[in-house]
Amino acid sequence: EIYTLSLHDALPILSSMVQGSAADLVKLAMVQCWKYLKAQTRCEGHLVLMIHDDLQFDLPYEGSARTIRDLVAVMEQSHQGKMSIPIKADMSYFVDNWANKQGF
Repeated sequence: EIYTLSLHDALPILSSMVQGSAADLVKLAMVQCWKYLKAQTRCEGHLVLMIHDDLQFDLPYEGSARTIRDLVAVMEQSHQGKMSIPIKADMSYFVDNWANKQGF
């Protein structure tokens, strides 16, 4: 017996696969960033919040540029061994509120 699947039926299936994979990647990155911050004796930063695919960190101003670069590298490498495609992480920062968010 042959089964056919219309585009209307296939889109939710594909969408759930893509969204589920993206959520898994963010969770991997979150765990790896937490491990990185926990291992750093020079940094008192911590992961504060996750909103969709954004991770928010609270970092002390002193030394934060190095920590931010390290966190970007950790996020981009968190899927190593699980996927063969490169992942690009973007970082922005704000000092007192999200209205003042700037690119890094």
